[in-house]
Formats: sequence, C-alpha cells, structure tokens
Amino acid sequence: MWAVVQDRPSAPGKAASSGFAAQLSRATQAAQADQAGGGELKAAYDRLSAASKAVLNRLKAGEANVSKEEWAALRRELRDAGLITQEEFFRSDPDVVVVGYTDANGELVTYPPVCCQGAAQSNGGVLISRYWSPEDWAGDPLRFLDKWLEAIRDWQDEVDAQYRADGTKYDTSHLTKQAEAHEKVSGLVKAMLELC
Repeated sequence: MWAVVQDRPSAPGKAASSGFAAQLSRATQAAQADQAGGGELKAAYDRLSAASKAVLNRLKAGEANVSKEEWAALRRELRDAGLITQEEFFRSDPDVVVVGYTDANGELVTYPPVCCQGAAQSNGGVLISRYWSPEDWAGDPLRFLDKWLEAIRDWQDEVDAQYRADGTKYDTSHLTKQAEAHEKVSGLVKAMLELC
C-alpha cells in the first residue's frame, strides 16, 4: 500500500522530547526494568494471546512461517499493550509505505519517483494504494523488515539529494518516522524473544 500522510512539520526543538527517540528511551527503560525483575515489557508479554506467543516461539526457533495476518495480530497486541502507538501500528504495516505528504501550503507532495499500482483512495487524510515491496513476504518478518529498512533508507537518501520544482527540499521526515516504527516493532519483538 502507498500512503501520503497529511501532517504539519513539527516545531523545532520538539523532536527531542517526543517521537521515536522518546519512545525508544521508554522502551529501553522498560527493558532495563525487566532485567531488574519486573517491568512493562514482561507484563505485556505475559498478556499476549497464545497465538502471538506461538509466533514468537516460532521466530525464536528460526522458523520462517509467520503469515502477514499473524504479524498484524502480534503488532495489534503490542499496540493494545501501549508499547506502540496507533500511528506506529499503521506505519509498521509491511504493505504500507509513505510516498508523500501535505506541505505547509496544503499542497500534496509525492516523493520521486512515484507511480501508483492500481487505484489510489483517500482514507482519513491518507492516500492508500498497493505498494510493491523490495522483498516478498516469505514468513520471516524480521528478515523482511531488514530488507524493507535497507530499501527505504536508500530511497530516502535519493529523495534527500533532490529538489522539488519550486527549489525546496523534500520533507523526508515521514519516511524517517515510518522506518522508526518498523525499527521499534522489530526491537520490541526481539526483546520479547528473550522472554520466550
């Protein structure tokens, strides 16, 4: 899927107190608390459904047979446990990629090169369409995410080197946020594998 997010640029200085850095700090603190004998991550793991724990057990055993539906269910439980936000849940969907944004003038800006595969539709201020992934889903979500992150970072580097028709740079912070959502989910799952 493609997504063009409608978002306003964040105010200078706010990135340090909110967003991924702050959430990563909280996740690190939770992991440290878990090492001390209690903690948010362990409590969230304990509340996972049997199906999600089975997914984690298969991942820990090196079995690459996790369906996208099982991965979505596990991510949903991470969201419901408060470990990821609704936005991170959406941005960490393996079938979604942000392909643009709405700039300060309300203009829809798509990152180059963008070509839609199938009809695009608007959903709550987000443009959604099918997205070709750099790697087919083969049942190993962590491997898939590694390849996806590599591809999105390469694309972001390419976009960062280009200018819009009006001479301004593209705002690639939306790609950064999506990569961070995938990294956060991957990190949480890897931490939970230690609890299996």
